[in-house]
Amino acid sequence: MEKPNLIYPKELLKRYSDGQKDFSNYHVIPQDSSIIEISQRSSFKRKDLRGLILKNGKAMTFSFENANLENAIFDGTELSDSSFEGAILKNVSFNGCKLKNTDFTNARFENTDFSNSDISLAKFEGTKLENAKFENCVEEKVEGERMSSGQIIAEYTQGRRDFT
Repeated sequence: MEKPNLIYPKELLKRYSDGQKDFSNYHVIPQDSSIIEISQRSSFKRKDLRGLILKNGKAMTFSFENANLENAIFDGTELSDSSFEGAILKNVSFNGCKLKNTDFTNARFENTDFSNSDISLAKFEGTKLENAKFENCVEEKVEGERMSSGQIIAEYTQGRRDFT
């Protein structure tokens, strides 16, 4: 197995702006290497990261809120506890990802693939899902009032597309 490369968010953004799009096998780590609170996530907020490739990596607890991630590929990446709230997720692949407790509230999905991913406790409130794939996903049951990702998948399969 290939050893992962470690990279800080600022360095990833610099390399991305210089033209590098493929960050496969990278582990994105917080600038401060100590454990951070979820409310103090390292940020890719409002960034234009179209075409980003982050396969078989890690980017846990990061904020991609309101980011444009059109045509991004995250296959096999650990993204648990991250936020994609309000993000543009058109033609994005999350195949085989760990998305446990990830927030997709108000994200815009079109042609998004979640196949073979762990979406346990993920939030999909306020989303519209167009042509999404949820084949072979793992999903823990959620207690409480909010709709579980499993319920969303079931209703999506039955034709519902608007979860706002």
